Amino acid sequence: MKFDQTFSKVSLSRLINRSDIYHDNRLSNNSVKDQVLALAQKRAKEGFETTPVGLNVTTKNKKKIYQLEDISDELVLRKINENIKYFSNFKLIDRDSIIFTLLSLLKETHPYTVIRLDIKSFYESVNTDSILLKVNKNLFLSRQNYQLLKSFFSFLKREQITGLARGLPLSATLAEFELNEYDKTISNLQGIYFYQRFVDDIILIVDPVSDISKLQQKLKDDLPTGLSFNTTKTKIITVDQTGNKGSTDIIETLDYLGYHFKLHTLLEDYQHKQKSLRRIEIDISEGKKNKFKSRLIKSLLDYHRNQDLRLLTDRVKFITGNFSLLDRRNGIKRKSGIYYNYKYINYTESEVLPNLDNFFRNILLVPKGKIYSKISTILSQQERRNLLKLSFRNGFKDKVFHYFSPSRLSKIKRCWEYV
Repeated sequence: MKFDQTFSKVSLSRLINRSDIYHDNRLSNNSVKDQVLALAQKRAKEGFETTPVGLNVTTKNKKKIYQLEDISDELVLRKINENIKYFSNFKLIDRDSIIFTLLSLLKETHPYTVIRLDIKSFYESVNTDSILLKVNKNLFLSRQNYQLLKSFFSFLKREQITGLARGLPLSATLAEFELNEYDKTISNLQGIYFYQRFVDDIILIVDPVSDISKLQQKLKDDLPTGLSFNTTKTKIITVDQTGNKGSTDIIETLDYLGYHFKLHTLLEDYQHKQKSLRRIEIDISEGKKNKFKSRLIKSLLDYHRNQDLRLLTDRVKFITGNFSLLDRRNGIKRKSGIYYNYKYINYTESEVLPNLDNFFRNILLVPKGKIYSKISTILSQQERRNLLKLSFRNGFKDKVFHYFSPSRLSKIKRCWEYV
């Protein structure tokens, strides 16, 4: 059956998901749904430059995050997104798969060099004119799809939004499309053992005899127009040391995708005259550890304001445990939390899990600091003991799972949504 690129009532209706109905239950009413679909078809016919387009803007890590106000406009972008994905030949690799492969390669016995790179202001720096040229040249998109994409980019420029609007699923797809050829080119270079990119975070494992300076220049020069590396986040390490049997020396460390890796000296197995796999310790990164701490503090400060113990308890459950989230892009539930987001760490060796538990214990029990002074009179000893039963280590080890309704999740995350 031929793929349907059109913005028909049927094709647009199929893109309304459970998350949409939850956020606006009027969509379960057929007459309201028909009105939305009619507006979406009108937008698809007229483009994004005739009638106003509503955008909600929030800020996270000093970056603006955009979300369309009207579901009718969202449906049009979803259909363009679906069409581009269908005709593109790239396949996204998930974070867990990247970490699994990276961990296996870091354990290898042969010498290697690791290069970690970060693309600066990724979404904001993507050249939309370059994307339009590539879409026109390489994809079998209909003229209507192409013109809609072009008019949406014109709308962004008129709103003084540079590059791609961060937060929109279409932006994520277009960013991947823009870098697809770059990824293929770099992966196929001689001396590259492993290349992977997750959004704007790039990691390579290369032959240590490679000319690293020349490779760095190649990596830089081949980036699509407008993109550049954040040199302050570039890290290059060469691993070639071999230690004596029983050595526990840590020779290098590396952070990638929320994990912290400690690379040990290679242990020589003299009995079998062969090298064993390199020992790698893996833990939660310092940045993510601080994020957990910040959320705990914000939860307690909000409790000082509202004195809603049940809400505080649910927030601590959320931070220390596991849960499911409804992906607004596709209406599919996915598991998340302390175990599911960091499943490759070893809880018996982790330094971060007990550190987080001790941090929470100290701010609840040690009579010093601003947080303790704010909660000392409004949280009883028994209430504190109950809160301390919620442990990061146990949440990970036992895969403790909590169930929250979508409305409850929204309320839980409100005080630290962008932390």
